[in-house]
Amino acid sequence: MGHMKWIYEMVDNGTISVFKALYNNAVKYKLKAFIFDNQSFEVMRAKAIIDLAIIAEAEYDAHIDSMAEMYMRR
Repeated sequence: MGHMKWIYEMVDNGTISVFKALYNNAVKYKLKAFIFDNQSFEVMRAKAIIDLAIIAEAEYDAHIDSMAEMYMRR
């Protein structure tokens, strides 16, 4: 699966908040990596994923808002 698709899926199903919490915990305790979904993520790579997820969340929210507006116009 492509990385962007995986990130969008995490945004869609809400697991991005768990990923962010694990990342923040790793930064707090100065760890080099953490485990998420049976995979090891280095902190630097996780930061890049979170940066992309922030953009994906904004796009997802905009999409949901536009869908709600279309529904309300009916």
